[in-house]
Amino acid sequence: MPISRRDFVRGGIAAAVTGIVSRRAFGGATPTRRVVIIGAGLSGLAAAYELVAAGVDVTLLEAQSRPGGRVRTLRGRFADDLYCEAGAAQVFDNHATTMHYAQDFGLTLDPFENKGGTVYHLRGQRLIDAPGAQLEWPVRLPEGERGQTRAQLWDRYAASFFRGVDQSLLEDVVHSDLLPLDRMSTSDWLRSRGASSEALAMLRLGLPDLAGAGSDGTSALYLIRDMAHRVPRKRAFTIRGGTDRLPAAFASRLGERIQYGAEVVAIEQEQSAVRVTWQRNGERQTISADRVVCTIPFTVLRRVRVDPPFSAGKRRAIEELPYSPVVKGIVQSRQRFWIDENLSGTAFSDLPLNSVFHRSVNQPGTRGLLESYTVGNAARQLGKLSEAERVASVTSQMTKMFPSLAAQSEGGISVVWEHEPFARGAYAYFAPGQMATLGPHLATIEGRVHFAGCHTSAWPGWMQGALDSGRRAANEVIAATR
Repeated sequence: MPISRRDFVRGGIAAAVTGIVSRRAFGGATPTRRVVIIGAGLSGLAAAYELVAAGVDVTLLEAQSRPGGRVRTLRGRFADDLYCEAGAAQVFDNHATTMHYAQDFGLTLDPFENKGGTVYHLRGQRLIDAPGAQLEWPVRLPEGERGQTRAQLWDRYAASFFRGVDQSLLEDVVHSDLLPLDRMSTSDWLRSRGASSEALAMLRLGLPDLAGAGSDGTSALYLIRDMAHRVPRKRAFTIRGGTDRLPAAFASRLGERIQYGAEVVAIEQEQSAVRVTWQRNGERQTISADRVVCTIPFTVLRRVRVDPPFSAGKRRAIEELPYSPVVKGIVQSRQRFWIDENLSGTAFSDLPLNSVFHRSVNQPGTRGLLESYTVGNAARQLGKLSEAERVASVTSQMTKMFPSLAAQSEGGISVVWEHEPFARGAYAYFAPGQMATLGPHLATIEGRVHFAGCHTSAWPGWMQGALDSGRRAANEVIAATR
């Protein structure tokens, strides 16, 4: 999917990393600086790629045996060569950096077209929202809201606000007039906009209960920023062959600069250098560098010894920044029956299982994959079950939204992101009040240590944020070592 230079600049990407052009072939100037990058997720890969192109000697330390971090495609687990994404799944047309790299590496982006009605499950009742449908929601709306559809209520209390937000404010919300909204939860904010408790029961289905810790535990400003980013986008895409083709392309270019199985255990700074200690199979090694780019989630960084300690604000951010406890359940069906039922395969519910999505879009064959997405306390409870119990629970709840699944299910698997040792959560979010207290410290440089990762960007939870942050950190390093 091509992206023009004009669109690239319009997206703010060129300005973020002036002078670094990822299309340059590696080589050129002899490296005179050494940089160690911790983590080969998308942010670390992007930082490494840009630094190598600028003539920097880069070593990338990755604890796992693969690149990509939370970009992870599950292969060989389903019939007919179907695959599913444990993490990032889609690219949108306003994700300029992601589109740029996909084009750079010659990856094909297939339009994500998923037609049909959406299923809602509320208070034990199943509803199908399709063009022309007149839904009888199991709620008692007060007089001022009575007769309005969910879409009309959403536009009235939320979408109208998102459309009016100045996009430039979203890149630095901690210094904008929007900051007071950080003190509210999403539920509190919708109530402040006039939504009744019965309207809120409808409105929280979908993104409000899918973001972070859900409507009651997530900063309203976090949701507002995410929703405002969604307003300009028109189309969604999947990367042909799986999302992990993107980190694989980076890794192919970087080659032996990546050390796999290298778990970082210590960062030690001196006036003229910084040392990183890592271990593999119980044996420790130390490498010295001019600069370090740390891209691992703060949930993992908490276990790394830092000497001397980072600043008080950075330490607090590392210790307190929460990561969403997401559980994904993927169930294989013998046929994509929902298509014959004129359904999209998308469902939102007030059950512990928050949502379901069709994840065999753009894949051949007749078998299908339905993916559940559970967050917050419900995810933690689901994570306590055995794998067999978890899949059984997911399938049972899915069947309440898609009754035909009872006869179509062929088994499934699950991914518990809090159980992943080098992630310990799906993505960073902010509880009420944390954008003001933690936000200013996420990306700040600590001596010779720079920070990247989607948690340090204005796009947490998105590949766009990870890639943007990697490019930004590369730019910082180059500016500091000129």
